[in-house]
Amino acid sequence: LLHTLEGRREDDILLTGGAYVASDNGVQVTTELQSRFGNSVLSGTGFFLLRASGRGCLACAAYGSVHKYILRAGETRAVDNGHLVAWTASMSYTVGLGGRRGGFISSVSSGEGLMCFFQGPGVIFVQSHKPNVNPDGTTSNRRTSSGLGLAPCLMVCLPIFGFIFFVIVFIVMQSLKSDASDDIYESIHYGGRQNRPYGEM
Repeated sequence: LLHTLEGRREDDILLTGGAYVASDNGVQVTTELQSRFGNSVLSGTGFFLLRASGRGCLACAAYGSVHKYILRAGETRAVDNGHLVAWTASMSYTVGLGGRRGGFISSVSSGEGLMCFFQGPGVIFVQSHKPNVNPDGTTSNRRTSSGLGLAPCLMVCLPIFGFIFFVIVFIVMQSLKSDASDDIYESIHYGGRQNRPYGEM
């Protein structure tokens, strides 16, 4: 993948990890932290990205062939998570379920899983293959049939565990509150009886 930067701020490109190969001397490459935590975790791009700015030619690597999409202002493009290579830095995106109309069940049954929704204007570079990490740490170009990965599981499990944790904390707090109330009542009741003169009821 070769891309030419014209030196304008709006032409800056964000690259995913491992995508940068080389560039001309006029191109500055810096590290940038994604501002949205959800995008970092669920998009498959990671927390840190590379920003390429300046003027010159930029060379990037990808798995399989690379497809370039030019989005007009207001145009939206959905990209399967893990297939992103680079995109215009000024372009915002969100991560959501592929089957937005049918909800989570529709996304799981269709095999689409999570998608990245970009809104133009800007340029997106997408790779045709999704790298899979093997147990030995190597990567392969074979794409899994489901396309879901770990992210949907996290989306379902985290709220459930959070709810269970909240219920446990609530029960413990109520139990401690009840025990504290009993101790105060016993202290007042028995303490008051002990302080009365002998023979008084």
